Amino acid sequence: MEAFRFQNGKFNEKTYDLKNIKTQDTQLKSTLLASDKLSKRKLKYILFVTKALGFETGLSIEPSTDVNNLEPCLMKHVDLVLCMSVVSGAGGQAFHESVDEKVKKIIVQYSHVKSQVER
Repeated sequence: MEAFRFQNGKFNEKTYDLKNIKTQDTQLKSTLLASDKLSKRKLKYILFVTKALGFETGLSIEPSTDVNNLEPCLMKHVDLVLCMSVVSGAGGQAFHESVDEKVKKIIVQYSHVKSQVER
């Protein structure tokens, strides 16, 4: 996930992991976990309906996204994964070499999925 920061006039990449959030507030943690599950259910529904209507589905992932974070229950509804080789929204970046390995992992773990690299 990334956000534009007006103070410095550029995009900053942020990684959020709702499953492993560090907080002592048990109610907050419970709420975040519930919203994470709800988001996955909604995404799964959208992917399912899109395919049922005869369309192909796709996902785009940033260079910092770990392939292990792709949920198998969602990936069975995905036809294409676009691997970004640079962080979206910021120009003049060098190609992230780690993307090559990411594509290889996707091919091995999800053989039914087409993969593509955005350079």
